[in-house]
Amino acid sequence: MTSVSIAIPSHNHWAFLDECLASVLAQTHADWEAIVVDDGSTAPGFEAARARWSDPRIRWLSHEKSRGPGPARNTAIRAARHPYIAVLDSDDMLAPDYLSTLLPRLEADPQLDCIYPHFEFFGHENRVRAFHDFALGELAQWQHMPAQVLMRKSLWERIGGFCEDPALRAGNEDWDFWIGAAEAGFRWEQYPEPLYRYRTQKTSLTTKLRAVDHLTREVIYRRHSAFIDRHFSRREFLGTGYWRSADAACVNHLRLRSLWLAARAMCLWPDAPRARDLVRRNLTSFRTGASLPQITPAHG
Repeated sequence: MTSVSIAIPSHNHWAFLDECLASVLAQTHADWEAIVVDDGSTAPGFEAARARWSDPRIRWLSHEKSRGPGPARNTAIRAARHPYIAVLDSDDMLAPDYLSTLLPRLEADPQLDCIYPHFEFFGHENRVRAFHDFALGELAQWQHMPAQVLMRKSLWERIGGFCEDPALRAGNEDWDFWIGAAEAGFRWEQYPEPLYRYRTQKTSLTTKLRAVDHLTREVIYRRHSAFIDRHFSRREFLGTGYWRSADAACVNHLRLRSLWLAARAMCLWPDAPRARDLVRRNLTSFRTGASLPQITPAHG
């Protein structure tokens, strides 16, 4: 039976970790180790969780200060003893047959670098997230792949791990990772069943990401400019990030910041209707103290 390491970064998710680890123990493929990395949590719970879970297959590591999901995944994967890595967030869960279904498919094809299933969203939002096929170059336009995959450790080594730039602490570290994988010429496969259970919350890193989306894209572009230029427009790639951050600033009543970000976005990727909408929303917010809902833009 093939051994697999499960990388579980955690930051203040102790209320959900028991469910996460229970889903790991319920795997029909039993030859695994789980590596839980406490990423500098401020909420107590790490020691209590370690005391509750005495299974010797579960290992516990920690960062003194929070460094973000990318560095926490790197710490877990670096410590992994096995050639296959399952990336699992500590507030999520795996279906019981996750490993027994996906691992044989990865083993059967030595050229296959990673595999991931559809996601079952639960919590604040309940639905199945189906992933779709895409051309390799499309990773320069959108993040088509999740971080939570089953992959060969050799892929992580080939790419150099997740980027640990502080600007990516709020997110997009996985997008950066997959662009690096695309540059390395990786192969992936999607499995059309919802075997990964993804917890949705009203406030998450995904919603916080919009506020700094422009900064994360600046980092990603600096690291992968040749790939992005070859498959996409630098101006649209960066401009879209500034538009998204301008929208987030408006919603949070940061009116001057919103308008500055919108001005920068207009220089990079002009969108007059979107600019007019942001000015209108910021002026209305100034007069009434309440923000208006965002209008879906033409450019992402």
